[in-house]
Amino acid sequence: MSIRKFEFANHEVEVEIAGKTYAIDCTTKTGEYIGQQGNVLTELSEKLMEGEKTEADIIGVYTEIIDHLLGEGATAAIFEGREVRTDDMADICVFLASVFQEHTAAHRREVSAKLTQNGKKKK
Repeated sequence: MSIRKFEFANHEVEVEIAGKTYAIDCTTKTGEYIGQQGNVLTELSEKLMEGEKTEADIIGVYTEIIDHLLGEGATAAIFEGREVRTDDMADICVFLASVFQEHTAAHRREVSAKLTQNGKKKK
């Protein structure tokens, strides 16, 4: 009798930002975090427009997000020798969210294809 083997899928995706390589964890927990932080940033942007928050407040939140997704100190390393700008930070966050979405979509297609293949009736 042969033994069937199961191995957990690796849901880390390597990304390169400013010449440095990082890994983003593309699990459900990360997706939930990205969604929550999107809401936080929307609220902050509104408060910035109303004068209740400053650009420094938004940079602080972007720093927390990038460091959470890529590892503590990632933001400092990415912006080493470069001016920290909210536009660049927003671009990085959008990039990371798109990497997450692409990975999860591909994984869903793969799982769906396997389930469909395994569920087909053999003639």
